[in-house]
Amino acid sequence: MRVVLPSSVQALVLLGSLAVPAVAQQRPERVERTHTTGLLLGYGTETNVITSQPGAASSDNEHVVGHGITLGYGFTRRWAAYLNAGWGGFETTAGNRTGAGSIDLGARYHLPTVGRVISPFLQGGLASRALSVDALNSRTGFVDNVLGWRSMAAFGGGANVHVTRSLAISGMSTWGATSDGIANPRVHLGVLLLPSAWRR
Repeated sequence: MRVVLPSSVQALVLLGSLAVPAVAQQRPERVERTHTTGLLLGYGTETNVITSQPGAASSDNEHVVGHGITLGYGFTRRWAAYLNAGWGGFETTAGNRTGAGSIDLGARYHLPTVGRVISPFLQGGLASRALSVDALNSRTGFVDNVLGWRSMAAFGGGANVHVTRSLAISGMSTWGATSDGIANPRVHLGVLLLPSAWRR
Protein backbone atom coordinates (compact mmCIF):
# COMPACT_ATOMS: atom_id res chain seq x y z
CA MET A 1 0.00 0.00 0.00
CA ARG A 2 1.43 3.33 -1.03
CA VAL A 3 1.33 6.11 1.55
CA VAL A 4 1.06 9.63 0.17
CA LEU A 5 2.13 12.38 2.53
CA PRO A 6 0.37 15.71 2.49
CA SER A 7 2.13 18.43 0.54
CA SER A 8 2.76 20.44 3.72
CA VAL A 9 4.58 17.50 5.35
CA GLN A 10 6.62 16.92 2.20
CA ALA A 11 7.66 20.58 2.26
CA LEU A 12 8.80 20.31 5.91
CA VAL A 13 10.86 17.19 5.16
CA LEU A 14 12.50 18.94 2.22
CA LEU A 15 13.35 22.01 4.30
CA GLY A 16 14.76 19.81 7.05
CA SER A 17 17.00 17.94 4.64
CA LEU A 18 18.33 21.24 3.35
CA ALA A 19 18.82 22.70 6.83
CA VAL A 20 21.00 19.87 8.20
CA PRO A 21 23.96 20.51 5.85
CA ALA A 22 23.64 24.25 6.43
CA VAL A 23 23.84 23.82 10.22
CA ALA A 24 26.80 21.46 9.84
CA GLN A 25 28.63 24.07 7.79
CA GLN A 26 27.96 26.78 10.38
CA ARG A 27 29.15 24.61 13.29
CA PRO A 28 32.65 25.80 14.32
CA GLU A 29 35.35 23.18 13.92
CA ARG A 30 37.91 22.48 16.59
CA VAL A 31 41.01 24.41 15.62
CA GLU A 32 44.50 22.97 15.96
CA ARG A 33 46.13 25.42 18.35
CA THR A 34 49.67 24.04 18.39
CA HIS A 35 52.37 25.45 16.13
CA THR A 36 55.88 24.03 15.75
CA THR A 37 57.39 25.58 12.61
CA GLY A 38 59.41 28.74 12.14
CA LEU A 39 61.23 30.76 14.77
CA LEU A 40 61.04 29.68 18.44
CA LEU A 41 61.83 32.18 21.21
CA GLY A 42 61.64 31.28 24.89
CA TYR A 43 62.52 32.55 28.36
CA GLY A 44 62.07 31.07 31.82
CA THR A 45 63.54 29.91 35.11
CA GLU A 46 65.53 26.74 35.51
CA THR A 47 67.45 24.55 37.91
CA ASN A 48 70.75 22.87 37.10
CA VAL A 49 71.75 20.10 39.50
CA ILE A 50 75.53 19.80 39.40
CA THR A 51 76.94 16.66 41.01
CA SER A 52 80.71 16.53 40.78
CA GLN A 53 83.62 15.19 42.84
CA PRO A 54 83.04 14.63 46.59
CA GLY A 55 83.40 17.86 48.58
CA ALA A 56 82.94 20.16 45.60
CA ALA A 57 79.26 20.72 46.31
CA SER A 58 76.91 19.61 49.06
CA SER A 59 73.35 18.38 48.65
CA ASP A 60 72.18 21.79 49.88
CA ASN A 61 73.92 23.98 47.33
CA GLU A 62 74.37 21.89 44.20
CA HIS A 63 70.99 23.06 42.87
CA VAL A 64 71.81 26.09 40.71
CA VAL A 65 68.67 28.17 40.26
CA GLY A 66 68.79 30.72 37.47
CA HIS A 67 67.33 31.85 34.17
CA GLY A 68 67.40 30.44 30.67
CA ILE A 69 66.59 31.40 27.10
CA THR A 70 65.60 29.25 24.13
CA LEU A 71 66.28 30.00 20.48
CA GLY A 72 65.23 27.56 17.81
CA TYR A 73 63.77 27.01 14.39
CA GLY A 74 61.21 24.45 13.28
CA PHE A 75 62.02 23.18 9.80
CA THR A 76 58.99 20.88 9.70
CA ARG A 77 56.04 20.17 11.99
CA ARG A 78 58.13 17.44 13.63
CA TRP A 79 61.79 18.56 13.54
CA ALA A 80 63.42 21.67 14.99
CA ALA A 81 66.93 22.79 15.89
CA TYR A 82 67.35 24.48 19.26
CA LEU A 83 69.82 26.40 21.39
CA ASN A 84 69.26 26.67 25.15
CA ALA A 85 71.43 28.96 27.26
CA GLY A 86 71.15 29.34 31.04
CA TRP A 87 72.93 31.03 33.92
CA GLY A 88 72.75 31.09 37.70
CA GLY A 89 74.85 30.89 40.86
CA PHE A 90 75.21 29.32 44.29
CA GLU A 91 77.53 29.35 47.30
CA THR A 92 79.86 26.43 47.96
CA THR A 93 80.39 24.76 51.33
CA ALA A 94 83.60 26.79 51.69
CA GLY A 95 81.64 30.04 51.34
CA ASN A 96 82.81 30.82 47.82
CA ARG A 97 80.37 32.30 45.35
CA THR A 98 80.06 30.16 42.23
CA GLY A 99 78.57 31.12 38.89
CA ALA A 100 77.23 28.47 36.55
CA GLY A 101 76.36 28.62 32.88
CA SER A 102 74.94 26.17 30.38
CA ILE A 103 74.62 25.95 26.60
CA ASP A 104 72.70 23.14 24.90
CA LEU A 105 72.66 22.67 21.14
CA GLY A 106 70.69 19.91 19.46
CA ALA A 107 67.56 18.69 17.71
CA ARG A 108 63.98 18.46 18.94
CA TYR A 109 61.33 16.02 17.69
CA HIS A 110 57.69 16.98 18.25
CA LEU A 111 55.35 14.08 18.95
CA PRO A 112 51.67 14.07 17.89
CA THR A 113 49.64 16.69 19.71
CA VAL A 114 47.40 15.88 22.65
CA GLY A 115 43.97 17.50 22.73
CA ARG A 116 45.01 19.96 19.98
CA VAL A 117 46.69 22.07 22.69
CA ILE A 118 49.64 20.11 24.12
CA SER A 119 52.71 19.49 21.96
CA PRO A 120 55.08 16.97 23.62
CA PHE A 121 58.64 16.61 22.36
CA LEU A 122 61.89 14.69 22.73
CA GLN A 123 65.28 16.33 22.34
CA GLY A 124 68.96 15.52 22.40
CA GLY A 125 72.30 17.05 21.60
CA LEU A 126 75.52 18.44 23.02
CA ALA A 127 75.49 20.21 26.38
CA SER A 128 78.22 22.41 27.83
CA ARG A 129 78.42 23.40 31.49
CA ALA A 130 80.70 26.05 32.99
CA LEU A 131 81.52 26.81 36.64
CA SER A 132 83.19 30.05 37.69
CA VAL A 133 84.49 29.85 41.28
CA ASP A 134 85.98 32.66 43.38
CA ALA A 135 88.53 30.87 45.59
CA LEU A 136 91.15 32.21 48.00
CA ASN A 137 94.71 31.53 46.87
CA SER A 138 96.62 30.29 49.93
CA ARG A 139 99.98 31.36 48.45
CA THR A 140 99.14 34.91 47.39
CA GLY A 141 96.29 35.70 49.75
CA PHE A 142 94.19 37.00 46.85
CA VAL A 143 90.91 35.69 45.53
CA ASP A 144 91.33 33.95 42.19
CA ASN A 145 88.60 33.15 39.73
CA VAL A 146 88.77 29.55 38.53
CA LEU A 147 86.76 28.57 35.47
CA GLY A 148 85.83 24.98 34.78
CA TRP A 149 84.19 23.76 31.57
CA ARG A 150 82.67 20.41 30.65
CA SER A 151 80.88 19.14 27.56
CA MET A 152 78.55 16.16 27.53
CA ALA A 153 75.73 14.52 25.63
CA ALA A 154 72.31 15.40 27.02
CA PHE A 155 68.88 13.93 26.35
CA GLY A 156 65.40 14.68 27.60
CA GLY A 157 61.96 15.92 26.71
CA GLY A 158 59.08 18.13 27.64
CA ALA A 159 55.90 19.71 26.38
CA ASN A 160 54.49 23.01 25.15
CA VAL A 161 50.99 23.86 26.35
CA HIS A 162 49.59 26.40 23.90
CA VAL A 163 47.59 29.33 25.24
CA THR A 164 47.35 30.55 21.64
CA ARG A 165 49.04 29.37 18.45
CA SER A 166 51.86 31.87 19.02
CA LEU A 167 52.23 31.58 22.82
CA ALA A 168 52.83 28.49 24.95
CA ILE A 169 53.85 27.50 28.46
CA SER A 170 56.94 25.35 27.98
CA GLY A 171 58.54 22.84 30.32
CA MET A 172 61.42 20.45 29.76
CA SER A 173 63.90 18.25 31.57
CA THR A 174 67.27 16.97 30.35
CA TRP A 175 70.02 14.81 31.76
CA GLY A 176 73.70 14.64 30.82
CA ALA A 177 76.89 13.11 32.20
CA THR A 178 80.62 13.08 31.53
CA SER A 179 83.13 10.26 31.69
CA ASP A 180 84.85 11.81 34.74
CA GLY A 181 81.79 11.58 36.99
CA ILE A 182 80.00 14.90 36.51
CA ALA A 183 76.24 14.53 36.08
CA ASN A 184 73.86 17.35 35.27
CA PRO A 185 70.08 17.03 35.37
CA ARG A 186 68.37 20.24 34.26
CA VAL A 187 64.76 21.47 34.55
CA HIS A 188 63.38 24.50 32.71
CA LEU A 189 59.94 26.15 32.92
CA GLY A 190 58.95 29.25 31.02
CA VAL A 191 57.11 30.75 28.08
CA LEU A 192 57.65 30.09 24.37
CA LEU A 193 56.85 32.58 21.62
CA LEU A 194 56.29 31.48 18.01
CA PRO A 195 56.24 34.63 15.82
CA SER A 196 55.57 32.75 12.57
CA ALA A 197 52.10 31.82 13.88
CA TRP A 198 51.07 35.49 13.75
CA ARG A 199 50.74 35.23 9.99
CA ARG A 200 48.46 32.20 10.14
